[in-house]
Amino acid sequence: MNATKINIEKHISELLYLFDCVIIPDFGGILTNYNPATISKDGKYIFPPSKSLSFNKNLNKSDGLLINHIAEKNKISYSESKQNIANFVRDTFLSLDKNEKVTITNIGSFIFDKNLNLIFDPNTEINYLTESFGLTSINFQIADRQIAKKISSEFADKKNVKNLLLSSTAIKLYIIIPIIAIISFLSTNKNLLNNLNLNYSSFTSIDSGALFEKESSNIIEKKLDSMTKKENALFYSEPKFIEPNNTDSIIVQILSDSTNIINDSLNSTKELIAENSEEKEIITPKDTEPSIKNANTKGNFVLISGSFSTKNKAEKHLKKLQAKGFSPEIILMDGNYRISLASFNLKEDATNESKKIKEEHNISSWVSKR
Repeated sequence: MNATKINIEKHISELLYLFDCVIIPDFGGILTNYNPATISKDGKYIFPPSKSLSFNKNLNKSDGLLINHIAEKNKISYSESKQNIANFVRDTFLSLDKNEKVTITNIGSFIFDKNLNLIFDPNTEINYLTESFGLTSINFQIADRQIAKKISSEFADKKNVKNLLLSSTAIKLYIIIPIIAIISFLSTNKNLLNNLNLNYSSFTSIDSGALFEKESSNIIEKKLDSMTKKENALFYSEPKFIEPNNTDSIIVQILSDSTNIINDSLNSTKELIAENSEEKEIITPKDTEPSIKNANTKGNFVLISGSFSTKNKAEKHLKKLQAKGFSPEIILMDGNYRISLASFNLKEDATNESKKIKEEHNISSWVSKR
């Protein structure tokens, strides 16, 4: 394939990380499709979530996304960017007409079959799902049957099992596991505890007696004052006399104390949350009949969230955006029903808003000129 002035392939690949569809004007659309984590047929590998590529030759009308991206990145005019893409498409078809396979880097290859149908073979080595960056496939080692058989026979005798449960190692585990469970619960609920103004440093010193920042008028502080008593301390328990030779009673006592510690901690946390939580009314936007407007109103630059060939599909997408708190509208552009999130007089304002919506709501959009 003949080289173009600008690396069009690179820009298409960049956009596929950000958008679900990149249209190459007068050629077709490259689509990304989400695939969840899968297990290989032989059960030896687990593959992370990914996005696979597909091609639709009917999506060949320009939506301005690729043209604007190339113009912005290379600091050229809109018309120059459009001409570079046209040259790329022309060279691609010239190679295809010669029965040559055309490969687009990091995307896949194209070729005509005997019936002159355009066949697309996607690149499977590139994962365009940004949430899976750094994740690789996991290889499971098949367990040795001889080892499994030996373990099975070892524990067939109930006496061996009892000895294991009463061993010093097992007793240590009975103590450590509840403590790890408490620490894990606290570490995974930092945001919740932060909302209650909880001071984490107080957990490192029970004697400090300060589980919350000092607020004399705070109701939570009064509640925690009672929790900082010696009897209610997080890891406190009264010493109890235990027969030194009775191993069974040691295990029962340890399990009982550990269970009480966990239950007291969880109940106290739930009480705090219940006292300070407020029910918030969730307002669901009412379904309204979407209006269809011509593309000659408001600003010159429109923030597009979707482009559809039928009104029905456009209305479904519009209702999804309304449910998320947006006030979109359907506009007619180039014979397609497009969902407009907003319009702007300056392209820079539209671009900034597109990035903001992507970061805050994970909704893709692009800027299109009227």
